[in-house]
Amino acid sequence: PEDCFTCHGNFDEVHEPGRNWAASPMGQAARDPAFYACLAIANQDAAFAGEFCLRCHTPAGWLNGRSTPPDGSALA
Repeated sequence: PEDCFTCHGNFDEVHEPGRNWAASPMGQAARDPAFYACLAIANQDAAFAGEFCLRCHTPAGWLNGRSTPPDGSALA
């Protein structure tokens, strides 16, 4: 998330999107076993649906090409 703060943070701690995202469940999803369970269900419901989840839950991972495979196994 620190890389994102160049544009999305470090200007107003109350209103900037970067800091609020980083502390949110969405920003912490890559550490959450419940997120991986939901990701597995999404992929079962629709092939490669997890890739869409990873776009917002791990934007740096998505931008760096780690949303494939869509089960999150390529995340660092």
